[in-house]
Amino acid sequence: ATTATTEGATVAAAAEPLVGSLQRNRAALQAEYRNCRSSIVQHQQTELFEPEFRHMGGLVLQSSPAELSSACSNVPLLCSFLLASDQVMHARLLLLRPGQRTGQLVGQSNGALLVLPLACNETQQHLVVTGTGAGRRELLAMDGMFLAQPAESVQLAYKVEAAVASTVQQQQECAVLVVQLALEQRVVSSEERLLRFEQWVEDQNLQEARQRQRSENPSTPLEQSGLVQTCWHLHHFPGPLSTAARLELALRQDALREEWGLVAELLQVVYEEHYELLMADDGSDSNLDMEVRFAVALLMSHRPQDAAQVAGTALSKVFAVADASTASNTSSPISLTSLRYLATVSITTLHALGEHDQADNVHYKTKQLGAGWQHPLQVGFQYFPELAARPFWDPKQFPVAMELQANFPRIKAEFEAMMHAQAEDQVFQQETPDDTALIARGAWTEFLLFSGEWKHRRCHFLPTACRIVQRYPEIYSSGQDFPADVTLLRLGPGAHLKLHSGMTNQRLLVHLPLRVPKQKCCSLDVAGESYVWTEGQVMVFDDSFLHQAWNNCTHESRFVFFLGVFHPDFHVHRRRAQAAQTAQATASKPRFRLG
Repeated sequence: ATTATTEGATVAAAAEPLVGSLQRNRAALQAEYRNCRSSIVQHQQTELFEPEFRHMGGLVLQSSPAELSSACSNVPLLCSFLLASDQVMHARLLLLRPGQRTGQLVGQSNGALLVLPLACNETQQHLVVTGTGAGRRELLAMDGMFLAQPAESVQLAYKVEAAVASTVQQQQECAVLVVQLALEQRVVSSEERLLRFEQWVEDQNLQEARQRQRSENPSTPLEQSGLVQTCWHLHHFPGPLSTAARLELALRQDALREEWGLVAELLQVVYEEHYELLMADDGSDSNLDMEVRFAVALLMSHRPQDAAQVAGTALSKVFAVADASTASNTSSPISLTSLRYLATVSITTLHALGEHDQADNVHYKTKQLGAGWQHPLQVGFQYFPELAARPFWDPKQFPVAMELQANFPRIKAEFEAMMHAQAEDQVFQQETPDDTALIARGAWTEFLLFSGEWKHRRCHFLPTACRIVQRYPEIYSSGQDFPADVTLLRLGPGAHLKLHSGMTNQRLLVHLPLRVPKQKCCSLDVAGESYVWTEGQVMVFDDSFLHQAWNNCTHESRFVFFLGVFHPDFHVHRRRAQAAQTAQATASKPRFRLG
C-alpha cells in the first residue's frame, strides 16, 4: 500500500504542470467547448479512432508529440495547453452518449492516462472511470479529474439515471479529454515543438487561402481560427506558447470574454514581458499591438478599474524609461499610437472615477512625450496635432449638415411614417455588440443605414436622408480614413452613456435630431460643455473629446440621424503630407546628365 501511494504521488507530481494548467483554466475550457460544440459535433473524426473508440464521436487533437490535428481550430485554448506541455504524447476529445462505454484504455509503462470531463449535460449524469489499480471511481460531470498509474488500464462509461434520461433533449453527450502523458522523459524539445507547430499553422493558412479563392464572395474575408492567428505571435516570441498567444487565444473565443480577471492578469504579464516590442517606435503597428489594444478595450468596457490599472502600470514604466533617457541624455523612441492608447484608457477611467487631478497629470506627461494633444479633455490614439481642436463646431462649415437641416420636414415625415408602421423595439436593434459596453443604464440602439456598404432596403424608409448623404461620397467611401457609420440612433428613457471618446480627431460627428422629448431632459456633455438637442437643429461635435449623454425622461426616447464627416482641416493636412512624400521621393531619385 505504501509503494502504491508513493507511486501515485510520483505520477501526480510529474503530471502536475499540465494538470495544474487545465484545472486553473477549467471554466474557460468548458466555456470554449460550449461555444464551439456545434462545430465539434459536426466535424467528429470517428474514422481516425482506434477500435475501442470507433463507436463514439470526438476529435483527435494530438496524434503524436507536437503534431496537432486540424481539429484544434475548434478548441484552440485547450490545444494551447496541450502544446505548452512537453509531456503530451497523444490527446483525444471523446463525446460519449448516455450508456456508451469505451474499451480498456491501457497507459504505457513509463506514462499515465489523464481523464478530464469537460462538459456533460446534468449533474445527475455520471462519468464512471474504472481502473484496474484504483478500483471503480465515479466523477460528477464537470467536476474532478482522474489520473491513472503507469500501465494501468482504464475504462470510461457514461450513465444517466433513468429519472432524467427521458427528459434530456439537448447536449446529451459528455465531452471527455483523454491524454497520454510521458512521465520519465520529455517527448520533444521546446524548439522542435515550436517548429512543428509553425509548420502546422502555415499549412492551415494555405488551406484557408485556398478556401478564400473558392469562396463565391471573395470580398468577404473568412474568419481565421484563433490558433492560426497565433502564428504571428509564435514567430516573434521564443518558447512554447507565450502569454501573449494565450491571451489572444482566449479573446478569440467569445464565450471566454467573461474571464475578465484572467484577461487583466495576462495583460499585466504581456506588458511586463514584451514592453520593448509593444512600446517601441518601429513606424508601424504590429499584430500584437492591435491585439493587446483590443484586449484592453474589452477589459475597459467590462472592468474599467482593472483596465486603468493595466494601463497605469504600463504608463508608469513608459514615464520611468523616459525620465531615465532624459537623465542619461539618450533617446528612447516610443510608439505614439501605443502611448496615446494607454493614456486614453487611463485618463477616461480616472475622470469617470472622479480622479481628475490624476487624469490631468497623465495627460500632461503623455503630451510631454509627444502625444500632441491640445486640450486636457481631448484624447484618442490616432491623433493629428495639426487639426484645430474644439468640442463643438459651426454646422454652416459642413454642406451636408446644412442640406440635411434644410430637408428636415421631409426627413421627419419619412421617419414618423416608419415608426408608425412598427414598434420602436422592432426597428431599433443592438447592431454593434461592442457598443453595449458604453451603456451605463437604459437602452442605446440603432437602425443602421451604412457601414462599409449601403443597406438599400432600409434606405427605402428614409430616402431623402440617404440621397443627401450619397451626394457626398467623401463621407461614406470605403478606406482607411472612413469617418463613421450612417445610422439612426435611439437613446431610451432613463439611459446614460458612459464617459468615452472616439479614437481619432480626423472626423467629427453630425446629429440631426428627429424626435426629442419636449421636457428638454436629454443632453450631451462634451469636454464639460453641455448641449441640449432641439428637433430639426443640426449639431456637429468632435468625439475625440471626452463626452457622455443622458436621457433623463421617464417615458420618451430621443432619436437622431447620425453620420461622420472629416475635420475641415484634414484634407488640407493630408494633401500637404502627400505633397511632402512626393517631394521626398522625387529628391531621392537618381539624376542623370545628358551629353
